[in-house]
Amino acid sequence: MNKESIFFKINLLFGGALVAVIIAYFLMLDYEIKKQKKERIKNLNFILQELKHSNQISQDLLDVIDAKIVPQILYKDILKSAKRSFKRFKYGIAIVSIKKENKEFFFIRKGKSKFIIYFNKNHNPQIYTTIFFIIFTTFLIIIYIILRKNLKPLLILESEIINHSLGKDINIKKIDEKNEVARINNAFLEYAKKTKDLRNARRLFIRNIFHELNTPVTKGKLLAEVTDDKKTKNMLNSIFNRLSNLLSDLAQMEQIVSKEYNLKISKIPIIELIDQAKDLLYINDIKHNITNEVIEGDFKLLSIVFKNLIDNAKKYGQDLEILIDNRVICFISKGKKLKNDLSYYTRPFTKNGQKSGFGLGLYITNEILNMHKMRFFYKFKDEKNYFCIEF
Repeated sequence: MNKESIFFKINLLFGGALVAVIIAYFLMLDYEIKKQKKERIKNLNFILQELKHSNQISQDLLDVIDAKIVPQILYKDILKSAKRSFKRFKYGIAIVSIKKENKEFFFIRKGKSKFIIYFNKNHNPQIYTTIFFIIFTTFLIIIYIILRKNLKPLLILESEIINHSLGKDINIKKIDEKNEVARINNAFLEYAKKTKDLRNARRLFIRNIFHELNTPVTKGKLLAEVTDDKKTKNMLNSIFNRLSNLLSDLAQMEQIVSKEYNLKISKIPIIELIDQAKDLLYINDIKHNITNEVIEGDFKLLSIVFKNLIDNAKKYGQDLEILIDNRVICFISKGKKLKNDLSYYTRPFTKNGQKSGFGLGLYITNEILNMHKMRFFYKFKDEKNYFCIEF
């Protein structure tokens, strides 16, 4: 179990408390036994002192030490079947401890005088301590069970929050209680319902926007082909191609950022990603040292990463080459060093000092690599820009 978990700490707390109670119980038992033994010895000494001067045990003394003399008719039965545990002599007086049926009797003999006495407090002296221990331990266990039961929805809530963050439907129900856990559960349930409605509304809105924008862009491309003016034709094609690329980037960004995309992980030869990127960018050849290296990830998304990084290097540098070394693959091109940190360029709609593009390429690249738990970093060396992926 996770040591930072609330349940681990609760188990540790109640486990420690239970151990402490058990230790305290046995210490109390030991104390009670020693206390009783000490009191019995003191009372027997009173009897010995009196028998030293006479052959009788006065009723007054018996009342003081809360003891009674067993009728002589019972002596034979007690002495016959009882277990004798110790014998003591003092002042010529013999005292024998006799245990029978969980009771302790004392056989006392001085000369021809014989007595068997027992103390009225002859019951188990630890009975009250044991009863208290049982009651307190039961109370402790009940509190522990109730606390665990009240906190159990937190485990379900944690799982459902993770599912919600991944865009999955949640299965928790409203808790009709007034404790803090119930309020948190019900607040999250209300929040999840609202965000689900917002997510559905956003998805519908974006789809409508894409549809409405794609129609005029497609028509604009057709009109551009009809015009006879070459300059106008090239300008229109450039405008509508940029709009088409923007819509494509926005569609990719929406799908990735919404966390609704489920990765399809497989082992992919890196050379296939390069070939796919070349096909998407209509490039014939790229210099690289890739042979049979393999990377694990989603082919579709990693193809976008390779396409964006190759396209970025082509636009803003020269002499592109792709090199791999010890699970780090770098896209290298000659050019000027970036003016800002890489984090600046991995924000949406950040431009790299150029007029073309919409600043989504590196943002989408970074988001995809984050989904794959891969590190994306940049360095400048020997007048070359290195955009690298560590996998």
